[in-house]
Amino acid sequence: MRNYFRMGLMTFALVFVCGGLAAVETHAQGTNEVLNLMEKHYNALKSLRTNITYVKYDSVLKDNDKREGKAIYLPQKGKNALFRIDWKSPEESIAVIDKQYVLYQPKLRVAHTGSTDKAQKSSSVSSPLAFLNMSKAQLKANYTIIKIGEETVSGGTRTIHLELTPKT
Repeated sequence: MRNYFRMGLMTFALVFVCGGLAAVETHAQGTNEVLNLMEKHYNALKSLRTNITYVKYDSVLKDNDKREGKAIYLPQKGKNALFRIDWKSPEESIAVIDKQYVLYQPKLRVAHTGSTDKAQKSSSVSSPLAFLNMSKAQLKANYTIIKIGEETVSGGTRTIHLELTPKT
């Protein structure tokens, strides 16, 4: 689980926080540069708070399922990172602390709890954040990575937007 957050969150988190990026010349070269920068910045990461958007496309129904929310990530020296996502619609929250998760659905007044180790091994669990536990090589093998563009956010921080599309 430690690698799940350590290696994976670098991919997720640093899309929003990398700065000072040079223009990329080719798609493959640009992807490598971005992934290398993400790893470098991840190693210096103290905490992260960001907006998150998740879009799932069903090619059979030609329909999108879109979620928006906020994510918080706090790496812990020698421990598993603290992680939380608060989705707006449908309203639910998931928090992970020390390999234990709580998925809370306020409208239903239900909280699901369990071990992230068990959830990771379950074939019935499909996470929109499955890429979080992957190394750079695994990301390249499992996803088509497209650089969508660059943006300067508040405070003058330059960011890169990536689109990760599963190959399967």
